[in-house]
Amino acid sequence: MNKECLEFYSHIFEIITPIVLFFWFLYSRRSNFKKEYFKEITGFYGGFISNTVNKSAGNIRFDGGITLEIFDIDDNGYFRGQFNYTEEKVVMGNGPATTNLATASVNFFTGRLFYHLNFAFYRKRNPLLWNSNRIYNGEMYTVMRLDFMTDNEDNVLKSVYKIAHHRESRVMEFNVNKINNQPSALPKSFVLFKSYNHMMDPYKNVKATLENY
Repeated sequence: MNKECLEFYSHIFEIITPIVLFFWFLYSRRSNFKKEYFKEITGFYGGFISNTVNKSAGNIRFDGGITLEIFDIDDNGYFRGQFNYTEEKVVMGNGPATTNLATASVNFFTGRLFYHLNFAFYRKRNPLLWNSNRIYNGEMYTVMRLDFMTDNEDNVLKSVYKIAHHRESRVMEFNVNKINNQPSALPKSFVLFKSYNHMMDPYKNVKATLENY
């Protein structure tokens, strides 16, 4: 190999090396950031439901609520958990309002959230303004049970919800995308807030309110 070839390959190496190092840096940082993000996901969530399955009319009102727990999540964003959905029927008249249980269900789910690097470093993140948050998308699959192994998810799948996670606000939006061969006794959309201390605990607040009806 002559001197000119050596100089040529040397220049190529000088050009390629920083590019490779840059992409390796991005990959390693992305892996760390992804793990940090997924650690924020597990825990308890709660929210009151306005668009209940049963519809309010006249002097009859339906109040609903969901309490949800995400048990665990792996490094690829796959998670699983359980949520309770409750609706109370409130009848208002001349006397005191009466309440009765209208719907109650325990629901199991799996799902996945997709992480991506956000390069909008200049943008201010306000937890009170959802649209200023970093938003991560995913899906939740309600299933008949969690203790199963199958090669065909339709055997246990009940419904699919699209998820939009507003990171700084600790809020998840759910919108139904598919109902699998059966009427759904769940709302088509709902918003849940994460509990993170004893002063901000939507899970316990929703649960206590529904239990006191």
